[in-house]
Amino acid sequence: MSSEKLNLVYIRVANTADSENSIATQRNCIFRYQQKHPDLTEHCEEIIDSGYSGLDSQAPGLVRLLQLVKQDLVAIIIVSDLSRLTRNHKLARYYIEDLFPKHHVQLIVACESENNFPEITIEKLERKRSKEKSATTAAPI
Repeated sequence: MSSEKLNLVYIRVANTADSENSIATQRNCIFRYQQKHPDLTEHCEEIIDSGYSGLDSQAPGLVRLLQLVKQDLVAIIIVSDLSRLTRNHKLARYYIEDLFPKHHVQLIVACESENNFPEITIEKLERKRSKEKSATTAAPI
């Protein structure tokens, strides 16, 4: 493997009858996003979990994705919406606030969706990190 970090596309569908979140629907949404950001197609790999619930933290593709993150082999993870990564709010918060920043991984949610856990938006997390960073770098009185 080259020294370039991977851009991972993660697609998960719990049941193949779900046309709204089908593999093709997610892939098309992410593809449209990548067309607007062609650099995201470089060193890109797709990981698919088909037939796994968003509450299943042991889905083989998710396990592989997290292993690659922990090995510092990932630059960016792209999902169609946050619920495709996980439907467990605690895990989502852990990935976004702790694991991904620790390993310098950027998470991109490519598509608008009501499944994007409005209380854990990337913008809110970035504002929180900025405030925390400002608080820790402020001069003592």
